[in-house]
Amino acid sequence: MRAGAQDPNTMKIEDGFKVNTMMMEYALKTNEQAQVKGFVLIQDMAGMTASHATQINPALAKKAITVWQDASPQNPKAIHFLNMPGVVEGVFRMVQSLQKEKMRD
Repeated sequence: MRAGAQDPNTMKIEDGFKVNTMMMEYALKTNEQAQVKGFVLIQDMAGMTASHATQINPALAKKAITVWQDASPQNPKAIHFLNMPGVVEGVFRMVQSLQKEKMRD
């Protein structure tokens, strides 16, 4: 996933989360190994700006983490963030504090 490729002026971050969720659901439907063994999500943060970061508030972050870890039938093993710009690190730390410990490691 490449969140930085989305234009924050024309696309809400919530819509990006919806797309991510739909893609994971599709992957589960079409891949039995993902259903049984789980999967790892890799999020490429290249290109993210302060405009992207300001769209993520604590309530939205908590909702996204809850859906990812607890509410979905997926079996997430880990989530990895690549190419994170400095402007996004504060938001990342906030979101990471909401994750279960197994997802943080």
